This record gives sequence, structure tokens and C-alpha cells, in this order.
Amino acid sequence: MKNNLEKIKNVTIYEGVKTIGKNAFNGCYRVNTIILPVSLEEIGEKAFASCGIKDITIPKGIKIIETRTFFDCQNLETVVLNEGLETIGNSAFMMCYKLKSVEFPSTLTKIDNGAFSNSTIEKAVLPESVKFIGAGAFQYCELLTEIYIPGEGVTMYTDSFLSGYNLTDVYIGKN
Repeated sequence: MKNNLEKIKNVTIYEGVKTIGKNAFNGCYRVNTIILPVSLEEIGEKAFASCGIKDITIPKGIKIIETRTFFDCQNLETVVLNEGLETIGNSAFMMCYKLKSVEFPSTLTKIDNGAFSNSTIEKAVLPESVKFIGAGAFQYCELLTEIYIPGEGVTMYTDSFLSGYNLTDVYIGKN
């Protein structure tokens, strides 16, 4: 079965589908295009881990990006997170070495442990709705230079930005 999965290049999920199971396309490193329907409500853990995608748009029906959903997607450059998303799970985008751009929705409340660890995000502008930034959430993001955390009452761990070698500007609270 694994050999067949390695041949998949494009994934299109049609309207009406509500769930993509755990590990559904894990290891499909040749997949470079994934089209998700608006009807989608759940994407399981590691569903697209180690895929070759360059960009992904998360539909508005998704409230949680589960643990390691896009872990080790080494070609992933752009992520669009639509309104409705509340939680980015543990290591969801960890080891996405080309990930430079993420648009965070105003509904986001939690960025869990290691969510963007080892990515190449250059700037993070978080919405006021974020109340939790987990341990190592932006750990080893060596190109991250600026982060904006405008909300009040945000809980974050001291190592949320560990080893941010180029992090020069951190803005917390409203201006």
C-alpha cells in the first residue's frame, strides 16, 4: 500500500466530505496540490504530514488543526488560515523549512507547543484573540525578525521563541 501512496501527486477532496482521517496522506511526498472543500470540518492528526505541497488554504469549517497535520511538509511556503480556526495543534507546521507566510485569522485563540518550530517564517502578526502561545511555538524560526502579539491576557512560555537568532522586534499589547 505504501508504494501506491508514494505515486499520488494531486489530492482533490470534493464538497460534502466532512472528515479526513488520521494519517490519510501521511508520507505522500510527491503530493504537490491539495484542494480542500468548504464542507470540511475535521482533518486528522498527521493527515498530510511529509507531503510535498507548496501552499494550503484551510477551509472556514476547520476549528482545530490537529497535532502534526502538516509536519515535515518541506516544500510548504504559504498557509492561509480562514476565519473560524481556533487552535493550531502541537507541531502542526513543524519542520516546514520553506514556510515564510502565514495569515492568522481573527478567531485564533491558541497556538500550541512547537506549532511552527523549525520553519522559516519571517514575521508573525497574531490577532488580538490569541490567548495562548505554547512552549517552542516559534522555536528555531531562524528567519523570524518580528512578532506582534496585540491581545491582552496572553499566556506564553518563556521558550516560545527560543533560538530566534534574528528576532529583533517583539511587540506585546496594543499600540
